[in-house]
Amino acid sequence: MARTIPHQEIGIAPEIIEHQLAQRVPGALRAAYNGTENLLLRCELMSQVRDVARGYTQQEAGRMLGSTQPRLNQLLKGKISLFSLDALVNMLAKAGMRVSMKVKKAA
Repeated sequence: MARTIPHQEIGIAPEIIEHQLAQRVPGALRAAYNGTENLLLRCELMSQVRDVARGYTQQEAGRMLGSTQPRLNQLLKGKISLFSLDALVNMLAKAGMRVSMKVKKAA
């Protein structure tokens, strides 16, 4: 699932997704799970930024999101490794969006 959502929803190349999910410490299942959760949250926020930017030039959208055109272009190309959760939340806040999250016990 962690691989298909970014690929199908925003067209991130599978090799980029695999790179993001790769873990350097063998057997670190918890770290892999946390990395996947972080990737999914960033993917969702990137999708929201994309929606906000739709209908504007990259220059206009970049200004609205408190970013630059080249930085926004990286986001629109799906370069998820270049964007932290903080950066994405801040971009959406600049555009007048409010980000909320829900925390629940893992199954």
